[in-house]
Order: sequence, then C-alpha cells, then structure tokens
Amino acid sequence: MKKKKTVLITGASSGIGFFLAKEFAMNYYDLVIVSKDKENLKNAKDSLSKLANVEMFARDLTIKENIDNLYKFIKLKKIDIDVLVNNAGFGTYGPFNETSLEKELDMIQLNISAIVHLTKLITNDMIIKGNGKILNVSSTAAFQPGPNMAVYFATKSFILSFSSALTVELKPHNIQVTALCPGPTKTNFILKSEHCGETRIFKNLLSPQRVAKEGFEALENNEMVHVVGSKNKLLSILPKFSPIKMSTKISNYYLTKIDHKNS
Repeated sequence: MKKKKTVLITGASSGIGFFLAKEFAMNYYDLVIVSKDKENLKNAKDSLSKLANVEMFARDLTIKENIDNLYKFIKLKKIDIDVLVNNAGFGTYGPFNETSLEKELDMIQLNISAIVHLTKLITNDMIIKGNGKILNVSSTAAFQPGPNMAVYFATKSFILSFSSALTVELKPHNIQVTALCPGPTKTNFILKSEHCGETRIFKNLLSPQRVAKEGFEALENNEMVHVVGSKNKLLSILPKFSPIKMSTKISNYYLTKIDHKNS
C-alpha cells in the first residue's frame, strides 16, 4: 500500500481551513491541524479522525515563539510534512484611524510574519527531501487597495506576491507553490462582524466548502494562482487595466457601509 502523505494546515478549526483539512483527508492524507481555538480544534480533530490520522497543535501563531514550538512539535513526533497550507489569518473592518492598532499588528504577525516564518522552516526540509507543495490562502483583496480594510488588503497582497516569487524560486527543487484567492467567504470573521454585512462586497458570500475544494484541486494541478468564482476572476483582472486611483475608488464603493437613507 502506498504511504500516506501528511499535510500541515494552520487555522484548521473552522471555515476554509477545516474544509481544506477534510479535502486532504478524503484524498488519502494524514493531518497536522493548528489553531489557537483549542475547543474547536478538538472538535475538528474528532470529526476528521474518522477519515485520517490527525495530530493537533493548539497555539496562537501571532506569538512568534509558537511557530518555533510548532516546528519542534512535528520534529519531536517525527512527522514528515509533504504539504504546507498557510490558511490562518483574520481581518478587521473600519476606518484606519478608528480600528485597533493592537489587532492590526497581530494581523500583520499572523497574515504575514507567521507565514514567512513557518514557510521558511518547512521549505528547508522540503528542499532536502527534493519535493513538496505549499498552498497559501490569499484573497481577491490582493489585487487592489481596500479602504476600510487597508491593512487586511495589504497583507493579502503580500501573500500573493510572496507566493508568486516562491513559485519560481522553488520550482528547481520540485516544490509547487499555489496562491488561493477566494472572494468574500462565509467565515466567522464575516458572520460576526455586523459592519461587514452593511457593505456591498459582503452581500454574496462563497461557501468555505467550495473554496476548499477548488484550493485542493488548484494545488494538485500545480496552478500558480487560483481565483475562486468566474465573477471574481474578472474583478481580479480589472485592476491591471485601470489606474490605481480608479481601482481604489471602486473598492471604496464596495467596502463602504451602505447609507440606506440615500440609496
């Protein structure tokens, strides 16, 4: 029997991360699932254990030391990571001068620094082994600036640029890197944010199941960038053909709370 491969997925306790874990499990992968939400992560493990062998690591990756601890954990367990999925991340909504600095610095740590840190550690092992795959969850937010979500959009732009560069760098080492770019998706961040529901961009949400399925297939097909949804694919191309001032104005229209009195 062929030896099962192992995937490490961050932010796997719910949403896109959980359904990515399920996709990999249904396709003959063992799992290492990571999240700071210990209770939900345990529930996810219980569910996924019906499909695969599952190890869980409940730590907050906004704390730098926990990334090193995660790497030590997989080494102690003698787990060989064949696929890395950098999914953990979050966003904030509101005018930049009103949003929490602490939350946005944590966002930069999780959405950017943690991805770079963990990818560096796992990539070095993949290079020694001579193969591997990396799936980084970006967003259609990566293709233009986003007023009222300025820091979040910027972090997703970083992920897309970082992933695209690594695709070229790591190809000689037989390592595939894919950036997954879904549009607005039905996740806890969206569902719990009352203000997001008052904007045009968050009226029609993708299901996390669809995003996960397309993400898995994109990685299997060695795609460099995969945008989920035909409408989103069109919207991701438009900024290339319009001045940044125009694309930012368009983003602002969709990200500004609807004034029902004047609409």
